[in-house]
This record gives sequence, C-alpha cells and structure tokens, in this order.
Amino acid sequence: MVKIENTYTSVACNRTSNSLDWNKSNRIAFAAKNSVAIYEETDNKLWKITQQLVKHTDRVNVVQWIHDRQGTVTGLISGADDKNSIIWVGSRGNDKNFVLQGHEGSVTTVDSLEFGENYLFVTTGADCTIKVWLGKLTDDDVKCVQTIDLHGRLCFALKLIPVDGEKCLLAFGTDDCKVVLMSLNAENNFEKILVLTGHEDWILGLDYTTNDGNILLASSSQDTFIRLWKISKVRKREATEIVSKFTVNVEADDRRFKLGDELYSVSLESVLQGHEGWVSSVHWHKNGENLQLLSSSADKTLIIWQPDSDGIWTERVRTGEVGGNGFGFFGAKFSPDGSSIIGHAYYGSLHRWSRDTQNDRLWNPAIVTSGHFAEVQDLVWEPQGKFLVTVSHDQTTRIHAPWIRDNREMLWHELARPQIHGYDMHCVAMVSRYRLASGAEEKIIRVFDAPVNFVENFREICSITDDAEGNEVMETRSKGASRPTLGLSNRAVNENTVVDATELPNHQYPEHYFVETKFTEPPKEETLMQNTLWPEIQKLYGHDGYEVFSLASSHNGKLLASSCKATTADHAQILLWDTTTWKVIQKLRSHQLTITQMKFSPNDKHLLTVSRDRKWSLFEQNPENGNFDLVGCSNPKGGIHARIIWTCDWTGDGKYFVTGSRDKKVVAWTMPPSTSATSEMAGVKSLSTLETEADVTAIAVSPKNLESGYLIAIGFGSGVISLYNLNTQDGAWSLVHRMPQEIAHHLPVKRLSFRPASDKIELASCSEDNSVKIFQINL
Repeated sequence: MVKIENTYTSVACNRTSNSLDWNKSNRIAFAAKNSVAIYEETDNKLWKITQQLVKHTDRVNVVQWIHDRQGTVTGLISGADDKNSIIWVGSRGNDKNFVLQGHEGSVTTVDSLEFGENYLFVTTGADCTIKVWLGKLTDDDVKCVQTIDLHGRLCFALKLIPVDGEKCLLAFGTDDCKVVLMSLNAENNFEKILVLTGHEDWILGLDYTTNDGNILLASSSQDTFIRLWKISKVRKREATEIVSKFTVNVEADDRRFKLGDELYSVSLESVLQGHEGWVSSVHWHKNGENLQLLSSSADKTLIIWQPDSDGIWTERVRTGEVGGNGFGFFGAKFSPDGSSIIGHAYYGSLHRWSRDTQNDRLWNPAIVTSGHFAEVQDLVWEPQGKFLVTVSHDQTTRIHAPWIRDNREMLWHELARPQIHGYDMHCVAMVSRYRLASGAEEKIIRVFDAPVNFVENFREICSITDDAEGNEVMETRSKGASRPTLGLSNRAVNENTVVDATELPNHQYPEHYFVETKFTEPPKEETLMQNTLWPEIQKLYGHDGYEVFSLASSHNGKLLASSCKATTADHAQILLWDTTTWKVIQKLRSHQLTITQMKFSPNDKHLLTVSRDRKWSLFEQNPENGNFDLVGCSNPKGGIHARIIWTCDWTGDGKYFVTGSRDKKVVAWTMPPSTSATSEMAGVKSLSTLETEADVTAIAVSPKNLESGYLIAIGFGSGVISLYNLNTQDGAWSLVHRMPQEIAHHLPVKRLSFRPASDKIELASCSEDNSVKIFQINL
C-alpha cells in the first residue's frame, strides 16, 4: 500500500477583500487561486496548510465558515469568478459539496445564517444582483428564493443579522455610498426598510455584534472612515410615531423602522477616523464585557478600536506592514479568543500578530506559512537537498527549508527571498549550495551568491553542522544585500554598511539599507521582504532573441546551460557558460523553436534538451576538447511525439531518459553503451510508451529505484500527479499511485523534482495554481 503525506504546502491568498475567515474551531480558510486552503494549528502556535478544497474553475473571491446557532462549524461557503458559489458541508468542508448556480457574473460576497429549521444564504455578484438561498445542508436542497436587483449598483459587503432569534435583517453596502437595511417577511423575501447614508465613498466592509441588547453594525468605506450604527428596540411608551421606512436624512439621530410588531431605531453611535487609506474590512470581537473592533486598510495598517470608560471609541492597537509599494491589507480577522489577529496583504502574504501575555497593548508578530501569489514556474533542490528554490510570475525567487527542532514536528517554511525582481520569473538553477542563477522575462541571466547572514540563519534553522562550503562563504562573502529604489540588481552590503535597526527613525527600514537579522525561528513577512536578499554577482548577456526560458546546471557546478524563447534556429541555440569565468564557451544548435527543458545526465557527459518543435536532442561531451557535440535527435515528423515536448529527465544511473509531451504520451528511451552521431538518433531507442490521461507537463525520476524498476512521477495539465513504476526488463508501466487534484494541484503542474540525498522518497512540485508542495512517499 502506498501512503502519500503532504508535508508542505506553500500558497498565498487572493487579492480580494473577503478571501479569509477564521472559524470558532480555530481553523483559517482562505482563497488560494481556484481553491480554498485551510490552515490548522500544530504545536506551539504554529500553523500549516492541511487541506485544499478544489471544485471552482476560476479565481475564488470570498470564503466564509458556516456556523449553527451554537457556534459549531457546519460547513464553508465560497464564491468565485466562475459565477458559482459552493457550499462545502462538514466541519472540515470535505464531507460533500454542492453548487449554487444562478449569477451571471463573478460572485464577490457571501454570508450565511441558520434561520429556523433551514440555512439562509445570500450571495452577490458582478451582475449587480443579490440572490437569497434557503434550504437544509443535510438534504442537499438549497434553492434560490429571491433575486434582488441592484439596478446597476455593485455590492462589496453584506451581512445577515438575526434579531430576537425569530427575525432577520440584511444589511449591504454598494458603490452609491449607502448602507441598505432589508427585513425578511413571512414569504422569506427581503423588503427594503431603511437606507443609512453618511459615507462618501464605496462601502467595502460590514460586520455586526450584539451589546447590551442592542445590535452594533460597523461599516467601512473607501472614504477612510468607519461608522458604527446602533440598532435598538424602542420601548412602547417611546414609540409615539413611526417614521417612513425610507428615511434618508443623514443628520437624523433616530431613524426608525417596524419589524414584526416591534419598533426599532437606528442611530449613529460613532465615526472612527484613523486610517489614511481605504478601509477594506471590519471585524468585531466580544469577550465578556470587552468589545473590540478590528479594521484593515490600504494604508498598510490594522487597528484595534475599543471604547474607553466614557464610551468613547479610541485606537487601542495599531500594527501592519512597513515599507514596500504594495496596496496594503485586503482584510483581517480576530482569532476566536481574541488573542491573535491575522490579515492578508497585497502580495498575498498572511500577517499574524499575537497579544503579549504580559502587556495587552503589545502585539508580537507570529509565524505564518507564506507562499507565491502567482503561477510558480520552476523549482530546483539545493544539491544536497537541504532546501528548495522556487521562482514565480510574482517576480520573486524563494527558498523553502525545514525547521528542525528537538522532539517537535519538522515544519517547512520560507527561509529567504534571494531575488525580488521587476520581471516575471521563468527559471532557476543551482550552481552550488550557495550560488543560484535565475532567468526572467528579460534577456539577462542573473547570478546570486548567498550572503553570510543567510548561511548563519540557514545553519540555525536547519541544524546544519557539516558545511565546508558555508565556512568559505563566512570568510569571503558580504554580510547581506539590499536593492536600491527602482533598481533590479541586489547590491552587496558589507560590515561597515550594516545598519542597526534601533538606530533607524521610527524603527523603519529605508529601502537602501540592510539590517542584519539573527533567526531562532523562521522569518516573518517583513523580514523576508527586506533582509533576506542575496547579492547579485553577475549579469550574463548573450541571448539576442527573446526572454530567457530555461536553465540547467551540471551536477559538478562547472557548466550552466541557458535557452530563450525562440521562433528561429538562431534564437533557439543553447548557450553553455563556464561558471568560473562566466563566459560563453559554446553555442549548441539543434532546435527550431523554444527549448522547454534541459537536463544534464548524472555523470554530466550528456545534455538532453526538449523543445516546442516536437523533438529531443542529445549532446555529448567530447573527452578530448571538452566541447559538447550533437550526437542525435528525434524526428519531429513521424516520430513518437506529435506535439510539444514539455519535459524530460534522466534515470539515476544514466541508462535511460524519459520525455513527456502535450500529446498525452510519456516515452522511455534506452541509452546505448556508446553514442554515435553516425547512427540513427545516436543509437537511442524507444523502450516503451505510456498513453496517459492528459497532457504531460512535468516528469521526475526518483534517485531511489524500486525492486522492479524506476519510480517515475508524472505531472499533468489537469494538476494530477501520478506515480508509475517502469520495468526496464519488459518496458511495462504500472501505476503505483494517483494523486488527484484535491491532493496534488488543480492547474497544470509546471515542475517535479525528487529530493536528492534524502533517506526518504520526497517529491517537490509546483503549479500554475500558485502552490509549492512537498510529498513524502511511503511505498
């Protein structure tokens, strides 16, 4: 029996205002590309992604946990750009699910409430309508009972508010700067009863709580203000007059409406001013008599508001990001006990703070798993498998490493961001443990060296003791790196330019400074963005075609191969770089179109390339002069592969290589004892062909062989990853295990790689779904 354990998932939050929710079972759900990811707490207040819910076919915009009257989690609801909302039933959301179809535009906001014997759901979308749904979760029977036409207005926030347990209000805010209140009648239809005005820009956030028998409704807006509205029941002796249910007088202190047989009034409790940018969300927390309101803003701050002894609302705590050019925060939530807050920011990152046990006004940053917020294009292991490097269209290069602690679970975290670029990243290669090369949407290859500060922290976090290469780094390299404003090249920072953080004004980090940081635990988001860059040591110019697309480094680190996007044979040539002089020593020609992947053989004697021109090419190093010569290539016309060949890999012994193509085929090829350019395809012969379920986008061969052959991982355009055993005696392929989308990925797999020099079989994968995953395979 094969057991697959997902030991690490790295992914970021979508840039939408309602894409995060923290439930009363202490689990966090957030939108991650087309899926819903769920964080769960492990030991010592640490978190990791334990599950992804996959069914949406486009970007998820909003997620919200569903609770019953007692506060027990009964499910999760999500809305996406695919115009659908999905209800995920069960405390973990994986018992069953069903789709709410009806909107003609993207679903942007959702809310839910247990009402009577049913659940009430409201959804709003880009089609300028609000739809009301009613039904039981157990019966899989939730139907649309009402469609509210907003007459061209967009709704960005809505909330269902229970009143006295038997009545229900719907509050929503639109782009006309108004908060509308509607009540539910006997026919389960909502009717407009009141319009609250006062905001001067779009309403972005709504939340409510109860206090002293009253309902407090908080609304936040792009006008930078938060307004608190108090909804209270009017005593009968005070109800001398019932005002119109369409009262719109801004200055009125007392707006009244009838709900059933009772009269209620709405008054403006307070206006909170403190943010300097759009206020994207508000969230209440009540602990006994203590009432707090959390707000997030585009000004990169989160504020906790609390009334003083006189009932005046004041700013209690302010925290957030420092520096950078991002938008700020899209949303924030209190933890169930109010001891932590979490916000999600422009770069998809989650920021978490926990209240200090000694000082309740001091909130300390806490560790949260981070991730890419755009398609992850390539990954590569450090030669000894101690850390993983990934690049993405989010224009960053990131290093992921295991945090090793005594008698505790080993958790993977992001350890550094060597490169924060101005172009989308395409490819990466490790020249050595502490040197990497990357390619982006530019014609330049950039080479980076690890600084001393990274080596120190890497040794501490990963418990590295035997590190001869690191000792050389400690003696010869710079302390850190910084990137100048509007620059693309990381500059080395030496001992005499390191800045003490305590000496900076307001403890802020100027963009051109590097602050030396010692880690005893994985770094927080602010540190990753500012103080984990690697100095750039070389720019490699040579490709005169289009942007760099593929990189490969020889196992001995002496050669670096690069290719770029190409439509002609001249542009499709491969450049071989000497990594000691960083000069081009050879140009290899064979392909007509873009080379999609390159791989050196385990002994570095051969270079295998595959291309969009539907053929593979094999280059062999001449022992006399060290040059690589083309010894064979497949025939693109009438060959086995009839479409683009996306991927290739060698077996650990170098006797075979495999190729995967868009034509849904994986082919294993046998290397002859000696290659010859005079023989057809250099004597390379097809061993066997595997017909697959979808287009093949990534392949990796395990360095550990099975008793009956080779373990090969295949990634598909559907996001599925399958493990196969290739028996070289008869060329038979046998399926070992299939990881579906819920476990693997839900968009095309871009790269697969087995961890080298590991006692276990561990597989790293990356995908267009923004995620990086590491699987432990137990056969």
